[in-house]
Amino acid sequence: MSWYVCLDIGGTSIKHGVADETGKFSITGNTDNCIAVNGINAFLQSLLSIVKEYQKNYNIQGVAFCTAGMVNTKNSCIIRAPLYFPDYAGVNLPAFIQEKINLQATIINDVNAVCLGEYWQGAGQKANSLFCIAFGTGIGGALMLEGKLWEGASYCAGEVGLMQAGEQENWEDLASTAGLIRDMAQSKGCSIRELNGIKIFTKAKEGDSAAVAAIDKMVARWAEGIANICYVVNPQVIVLGGGIMAQADYLLPKLQNALKSILLKHIYDTTNLVCAKLGNRAGMIGALYYFLQEKAINP
Repeated sequence: MSWYVCLDIGGTSIKHGVADETGKFSITGNTDNCIAVNGINAFLQSLLSIVKEYQKNYNIQGVAFCTAGMVNTKNSCIIRAPLYFPDYAGVNLPAFIQEKINLQATIINDVNAVCLGEYWQGAGQKANSLFCIAFGTGIGGALMLEGKLWEGASYCAGEVGLMQAGEQENWEDLASTAGLIRDMAQSKGCSIRELNGIKIFTKAKEGDSAAVAAIDKMVARWAEGIANICYVVNPQVIVLGGGIMAQADYLLPKLQNALKSILLKHIYDTTNLVCAKLGNRAGMIGALYYFLQEKAINP
């Protein structure tokens, strides 16, 4: 049987595993991302070690990367590196893997990978048009049209977190979980270090008015951004992902009400708003789907 190493490179950790061509994982793991502390060379060696370790027990046929940051999928180079990724811009991970261990590899942006994963095996299956939004410390997005990922003229389509939302701020400044924590801290007169999303939702469910107000403000900002996406793209399905969607039962009714109040009725009624289904494996699954498509291996 053929196996593929899948790696999802995030700011603090690297999720990885081995899957077959159906996307079924035999094993998964998690490794700290050392790039911010130890630099690019140690980071590259860490990736290489992960793949080599899997090669000991599996017939590895390829490596599928997804990563934070902007990726030129034509030349496989990082266009724009995230914060705390020193010397990452310009790096070509597939070429590095090919040179070191002679395995085919591909790379794609992490939210694009989540979108592909949800389209292949998750909440977006069979959607003619699909927009995926990942809410976290920032906000990322990805667009699929008629089964194809739309990357844009410079491979930056879907970067909705950078949409302007006021004179000096963008959408993710206002509507991310970082914005939620900042708003709550200001309301309570405390440090952001004393708060996290779980604490805020717990307080809201206990009836804390400041927590409820902070979440309602975030949801209203979500609705504004999503409405703009609907008016520009008019997708059949919008998939909402990110760790904060663990609170979907609390958030979705609020978001649906907020969207209903600002979207044209026809658009609201024909837009299916759903939560991502694949959890923290979505990026790896989407990275694998991209690899299989690029290498013409039928998933």
